[in-house]
Amino acid sequence: MYKTILEAVNFTEEIRKSKFISHGVPCQTEEEALKFIDEMKKMYPDATHHCSAYIIGEQALIQRFDDDGEPSQTAGVPILEMIKNHSLTNICIVVTRYFGGIKLGAGGLIRAYASGARQLLEQAKIIEMREFELLDIIYDYSLHGTLENFFHTEAYPMDEMEFTDQVKLTTVVEKSQVTDFMERLNDLTSATHQIQRKEIQLFPVYNGKLIYKGRYYDQKYL
Repeated sequence: MYKTILEAVNFTEEIRKSKFISHGVPCQTEEEALKFIDEMKKMYPDATHHCSAYIIGEQALIQRFDDDGEPSQTAGVPILEMIKNHSLTNICIVVTRYFGGIKLGAGGLIRAYASGARQLLEQAKIIEMREFELLDIIYDYSLHGTLENFFHTEAYPMDEMEFTDQVKLTTVVEKSQVTDFMERLNDLTSATHQIQRKEIQLFPVYNGKLIYKGRYYDQKYL
């Protein structure tokens, strides 16, 4: 399990006539982070600086920063520290600066770049990536109404539904809750259904809600 941001986010502010434009994206690899930094440089080719930081990996083993011409450790480091303060990984932040003619000094630069990253993250949707197990549920048509009500009430996805001689659907359940889920299903069907356990994947949870294929599921156990 780890925390990151759900989607791209940006924030702009002006400090003593310098314009600071912050962009952040989720990324899975260092290559993706470097590509994003390059994209920001191309987006703002006439900017004075493109300072950046990123952390990659579930254990946050890859941590890099770049001052891009600002005085040493006045730009990339404060951005990196803000990411760490929020306990995030698999994220890259670039703060682009258009110099406004007034020097900020080392302390002012540190505060400015930290502010850009902090306010960017305050606007971001911070998610937890948790382990969920994909399960195929197979059952008789006579149970469909009961199980449909159960899945809707408990906010479990009903995905990839097939109607042949029986009903088959795919759902996802948090790994720690699978045993309890199967016991409850046994009670509802008198153990007449079948479960095929498929694989464990990481899915995002935002404000206690599972996000699965773009939909939010407010499962009470999350």
